[in-house]
Amino acid sequence: MASEEAAFLRILLQANIADLQQLRAHLSSGALAEAARCAHRIDGAARIIRAAEVSGDCRAVALAARAGDGGATAAALASLVSSLQRLNEAIERYPDG
Repeated sequence: MASEEAAFLRILLQANIADLQQLRAHLSSGALAEAARCAHRIDGAARIIRAAEVSGDCRAVALAARAGDGGATAAALASLVSSLQRLNEAIERYPDG
């Protein structure tokens, strides 16, 4: 079981990295609707593993992006980057079973 969990978490880690890059690219290009979708995708993954802080930060990014508020979206993104970094570091420390 532990090795299955570790494998799942490694997949989640890679998805987090890719989704965050995509989210940043959408925000850089002003594609706020696409950014909101990326944040929603990260949120879904965070909820699966009960990463409440990441999930809340994702919702804040998505809400600000859907409202078209670039400044609030950027501020929420900074918080998401921080919480996602902590989650990713925890995943990296997870034993391989």
